[in-house]
Amino acid sequence: MQPFNLYKTNAKRNIIILFLKKLRYPKILLTLCIPTVMANNQKKLSRKELIELGNKIINCEGTEDELDEMIDLFNSNVPHPNGANLFYYPEKYNSKKNDISKYNPTVEEVVDKALSYKPIKF
Repeated sequence: MQPFNLYKTNAKRNIIILFLKKLRYPKILLTLCIPTVMANNQKKLSRKELIELGNKIINCEGTEDELDEMIDLFNSNVPHPNGANLFYYPEKYNSKKNDISKYNPTVEEVVDKALSYKPIKF
């Protein structure tokens, strides 16, 4: 079954999420479904392009909507489930146990970690 392609902007994505929540879809289904829909419109980026995109994300270059689109583009091009969140939080981050002030990776480290992720296959 092909994933549906209903939106290109975050405003449309938010409407779809609200609609699916109203239908009482489980949260896990929402988190699995939305990135798949987003990925259909976008080309695959090289490591160099992901690093450039990561720099733009970290430096907040653009409007809020443009940053959301950049984050979605980054997330759709890496297999890591945390994707762009790795710029701000380490893997398996626990606010009660971890000190976030010591986490300061470079964009290259984040891109390499996100690209090297191997999902568990069942």
